[in-house]
Amino acid sequence: MSTKRPFLMKAEKKARARGIEVRGGVVRKAGVSRRTEEGRGGAERLIKDGERAGVSFDPGRKDFEPYGLTCVRWTPSPMRRPDHHNEIELNLVESGWVTYLLGGQKVRVEAGRLAVFWAAIPHQIVEYGEGTRYFVATIPFAWFLQCRLPEAMVRRLLRGEMVGGRPEEAVKKEMDAGKEDCGLFARWEKDLQAKAGDDVERIVMLEMEARLRRIALGLGRETVGAVGPEVVRDVVSGRKDRTGRVSREGRTKDAKEERIWEGKKRGRSVGALQGSELNKVEQMACLIAQRYTEALTVEEIGRAVNLHPNYAMGLFRKAFGTTLIDYVTHHRVSHAQRLLATTEEKIVEVAFGSGFNSLSRFNEAFRRACGCTPRSYRASHAVE
Repeated sequence: MSTKRPFLMKAEKKARARGIEVRGGVVRKAGVSRRTEEGRGGAERLIKDGERAGVSFDPGRKDFEPYGLTCVRWTPSPMRRPDHHNEIELNLVESGWVTYLLGGQKVRVEAGRLAVFWAAIPHQIVEYGEGTRYFVATIPFAWFLQCRLPEAMVRRLLRGEMVGGRPEEAVKKEMDAGKEDCGLFARWEKDLQAKAGDDVERIVMLEMEARLRRIALGLGRETVGAVGPEVVRDVVSGRKDRTGRVSREGRTKDAKEERIWEGKKRGRSVGALQGSELNKVEQMACLIAQRYTEALTVEEIGRAVNLHPNYAMGLFRKAFGTTLIDYVTHHRVSHAQRLLATTEEKIVEVAFGSGFNSLSRFNEAFRRACGCTPRSYRASHAVE
């Protein structure tokens, strides 16, 4: 099967035209020593004239290899394959811009914008501006759940959305906030690199939590970019038709869900779960993110976390507002979107490679999620 990535060839060509050396998918600027220093999680930190330059993605790092609690300046490079790891990732672009392929859709993050996503969703830089520098901070997913952040934010991240701070404010205010964030991220980077002990790490973690809570306060329905799972939920539930318009039935369901939410929100959120329950839902979410391309069943998921399947289903729905089966399907559709956009694989190969056990089930799930056929999706979303 063909796995050509035209956008990578284009990006590498542009990089070489600017005097940047590209080897193995890693960008090295002209004048940068070939000696590298390995950073956390398999990233490479480039050495330039005896000084530290930004970290770039190491294509040799293992899938789901953890980064841990980190904050580092990065230099973007063409990524030959997506990365995924079980942390919440915060990206703050200092200068330039970067475009991610997150799940199956392209999302662009501009300078001064803070963007947050769950990094277990396959993500891959496909384009970036000249001179782009950005911070990447990572928070272990289990720690993130323990923060007990507002349910709306947690669910959006778990559905594969990229959320951003202050979407309702004016551009000038957002840019001012971006400048403040640069100072905050620089302090986190300095504190964590100093390895001053658990007390300093806890301070950094508390500051990261506070920043996420500020994002959650201003988080309406707008996000930096939304990926498949939100669409899957709306279409499967009947809230939207295949054109993306809210149906009459959907408006009725929205009103009903709002009343239910007002009456039961204290018992249906991540914040209502106990420590052991949080650990179980974290394990289930991580297991699905790692193995959704396999023939995964509810019984197998429950067995993996030592829970009865019915209890596992109830606990997961209580935490994330969706069923285990729907969540597995969300991941599979998102994976198929990415393959359709970045490869020339046959539709049947995409279907089975995404975890579906039949072409008919794949076509049905894909139509429900995206409102079009896989072939039509490829024609309109292919990354060049």
